Amino acid sequence: MNGIQGINQITQKTIDSVNSNQEVNGAAFKNIMNSLQDLSVQEKQANNLIEQYVTGEVENVHEVLLALEEFQMAVQMTTEVRNKLVDAFNEIKRMQI
Repeated sequence: MNGIQGINQITQKTIDSVNSNQEVNGAAFKNIMNSLQDLSVQEKQANNLIEQYVTGEVENVHEVLLALEEFQMAVQMTTEVRNKLVDAFNEIKRMQI
């Protein structure tokens, strides 16, 4: 009976580990989606500042340029994260089972 109980405990630990990994992966995906949403907000803010500058509502060029630079850096970072994810996916595809 001890052998069966030991297998049951190992099986339960494995199931718990898989469930835990799914929760972590779900949280990671949610963080990625939130980051993309933040990027969209930054883009809208930069576009609004450009429009306000063109219409004369904002006179500070530095504020507009700073918003554009922040948006550009966020796009570059997002692109690099995407590239790393694609590389990781390709590496997994090359693995032999």
